[in-house]
Amino acid sequence: MFYRYAISAVIAAVLTGMSATAGATTITFFYDNKAAFDAAASTALYEDFESFSPKDTNLPLISLGIIAYTPFATASFPNLLVSSPGYLNYGANVSPTTSSILTTSGDEDFEMAFGIAQTAVGFVGYLNGLGPGTVKVFDGGTLLDTYNLPDVSGGAKIHFGVVSAGGTFDKLRWTSTAGSLLNTGVDDISLSAVPEPSTYALLATGLLVIGVLKQRRRLSRT
Repeated sequence: MFYRYAISAVIAAVLTGMSATAGATTITFFYDNKAAFDAAASTALYEDFESFSPKDTNLPLISLGIIAYTPFATASFPNLLVSSPGYLNYGANVSPTTSSILTTSGDEDFEMAFGIAQTAVGFVGYLNGLGPGTVKVFDGGTLLDTYNLPDVSGGAKIHFGVVSAGGTFDKLRWTSTAGSLLNTGVDDISLSAVPEPSTYALLATGLLVIGVLKQRRRLSRT
């Protein structure tokens, strides 16, 4: 129990120190625990990967709702995947895993692009203990800010949050150290802005109307 609290204390201390030294041009705030993030922003869980299929399968990209996940693989084959619960190739402090996690089959370096711009995004990040992880925040092609998550012996599971101080952002990039040796990844992604159910209903209605009109045109031609 003491070891677990010691890990949390190290993570909090390092992250707090990094936040204090952020430059004046920084327009994002970073949080290393869910309570602090929830107090700073209103978000809702959007993706936990539990219903995703096929799991444990290399893919060139994954698109779920308004989030598109793209790997920056150094290998010549697709390497993005969602690992099943019970996966053993993560840091000692988080293996075996208890949930489905977005990761890769090589070094982890992938982007999360949001179809709707966000003011806050939270997720659970998995570190492997082999080196720090990095989160980069973008608006379009512009890099807004970078945050380095600390290396903790044995790895760690951290709830991480990004909140804009003004304006929005539409991409996050997760990069870690030595992911080909021990996995890192993200899970339980929460967003500040998601499509309203009425938006989905309107889209479905529009597609239905288009289908009916196309069918009528075909019939009129015959």
